[in-house]
Amino acid sequence: MPHVHVLLDTSIYRRDPARRSAAFRTLSRLAAAELIHLHLPWVAKREFETYLEDKCADQVQQITTAVKGLKRSLPESLHGRFDATLEASNALAEGLAGGVLTGFEEWLTSANATIHEVEAATTPDILDAYFAGTAPFRARKSREDFPDAFIWQTARSIATEHGHLSLVTADGGLAEAATGDDTVTTYASLDEFIESDECQVLLRRHFASVNINRLRAVLPAAAAGLTPAASAAIEGELENAMVNSHQIPEDNREARIAGVGEATDLSLDATRAQDYGDGVIVVPFAARSECLLNYCIFIADYYGLDEERSKHISVSSWNDHYYDAEEYYELEVEGRLTIVLDVDQLHERELDDAELTDLAETADVEVDSIESISVSGD
Repeated sequence: MPHVHVLLDTSIYRRDPARRSAAFRTLSRLAAAELIHLHLPWVAKREFETYLEDKCADQVQQITTAVKGLKRSLPESLHGRFDATLEASNALAEGLAGGVLTGFEEWLTSANATIHEVEAATTPDILDAYFAGTAPFRARKSREDFPDAFIWQTARSIATEHGHLSLVTADGGLAEAATGDDTVTTYASLDEFIESDECQVLLRRHFASVNINRLRAVLPAAAAGLTPAASAAIEGELENAMVNSHQIPEDNREARIAGVGEATDLSLDATRAQDYGDGVIVVPFAARSECLLNYCIFIADYYGLDEERSKHISVSSWNDHYYDAEEYYELEVEGRLTIVLDVDQLHERELDDAELTDLAETADVEVDSIESISVSGD
């Protein structure tokens, strides 16, 4: 039987709806191997499922709105080309949400997750907290906190039954509710849980695991070999990302990355590299990239810029009041890379430092997360 019981709050699933991050993949391996027992309150499950449904509907609506807008701006002779796209968009809306929900159900099954129904016996405790305004309620009679209250009661029941529960939540109310409860340990993110001692013990014991201190020592030497793959992965993640900066002369100081330059000056923070088991290493990175940013600028604001600044901005008409603008900025990017080592070689034998360096240089590299994008000089 698993020794570690884990409950993920809705907020954690929302952060990575497709569960593609290194942390979720590690959690999946641990759960499938029955080294941890994953718990999911029914309320959290329905919260996440309705979030997925709403997100799918919203994104399909954005496609439909964009196609209709483009159709209105073109001659009627071209309208027929868009009708098929609109029909496909409607068909996509009908099947997308169902497919996404099915995928979540299949993942829960593969992870051997236990779904906890709402227990009627917990209702008096929830109502007492509701009227008193105690955690996880943020104030008296705060109705929006009812889902958290049901989730917390489930967490308490699991902790009582098994003696301890690891509660992973980015929700401040749930974390506050667990304060002072020795049977519940809270983690603010899934990465924090994976990097915790209780999880690292499982990874070292049951999965091919590198000596993280040795890897930290050889990563700087392997960085040159990793740079091309890492740069390409970073560049792919930057496409169409949004950037906020006081330097951008847009009403909300916001722009979209329309063109991505080469990611340069890549640095890896080897001292903070973390072992996620089975040859998966997560390491913080920083890089720079000159990117073309697209934004709208108020026409009067454009002509109010000094000549030295405006000559670097390419503009075209957007409407009677705004120009569509493009301008190059140097961006500073920070995030986390996933480095996937050849697990077969890790299983074979103990590697010396030179062999470990070679293995790292030829590893697969993915972007686990982009944590910040800023304009140089901010």
